[in-house]
Amino acid sequence: MPHSSAVGFFTFLRFWPLFAQKLRTKNLAVQLAKLNIRVNSISYGGVEGRASKEFKERYARLCPIARMLKIKEVVGAVEFLATDMSSGMIGHNLIIDGGWTIW
Repeated sequence: MPHSSAVGFFTFLRFWPLFAQKLRTKNLAVQLAKLNIRVNSISYGGVEGRASKEFKERYARLCPIARMLKIKEVVGAVEFLATDMSSGMIGHNLIIDGGWTIW
């Protein structure tokens, strides 16, 4: 069994792009808030499209909502962030993944 620090290190390397994106979002949000510019980000899971039937079936077995996202589910989040309804949100990463990251 690997040492926990090694597991943490390799987990960090695996998810480095996500960590970097979150830090960039938060940094920009703080810098631009004083100019009344909101910065947020969206991390979304698999979206229905050209994936093979086998891939979609495997994805559905692994995802809590048992399906891939519909494009309108992601578009709805974009629309929300573009309106004044989200005017109090800055530096937030909105995760739309059908529960994929719950695990």
